[in-house]
Amino acid sequence: LTGVAAHEVLGVGFAVLCIIHCYNNRHWAKGALKAVRKKEFAPKKTAALIVNVLLAITFFTVIVSGVLVSVVIFAIFNIPYFEIFYTVHSWSARALLILSLTHLFLHIKTIKTFFRNRKKKDKEPIKNQVTDGGGK
Repeated sequence: LTGVAAHEVLGVGFAVLCIIHCYNNRHWAKGALKAVRKKEFAPKKTAALIVNVLLAITFFTVIVSGVLVSVVIFAIFNIPYFEIFYTVHSWSARALLILSLTHLFLHIKTIKTFFRNRKKKDKEPIKNQVTDGGGK
């Protein structure tokens, strides 16, 4: 659909965005692990945690298999091609898509709230930030 070079570049870009997303949401992961240890986890959060763990495993599988089948970006590593790498990459990418959509669905309320708050913030008038010279 996109060509091999574009596919690899888009894949690396997607990986970078996913890593940034995980970093920005690390507080959720810490809270989830704490709740699991205390055995105080609601069913929806349990489902989200399971999906996130499967998502992380699948993401890692897609990335590693993607590097192994690369013929453009990671071709410098001269990794021998095996059909199993392509098969694993193909199927894990499909699983990643399904898990990503599930992840999105499980967090839809948070996403809506984020954009709703963002919209309200954009409508607020710009406040005058100039002080009276005293810096107070």
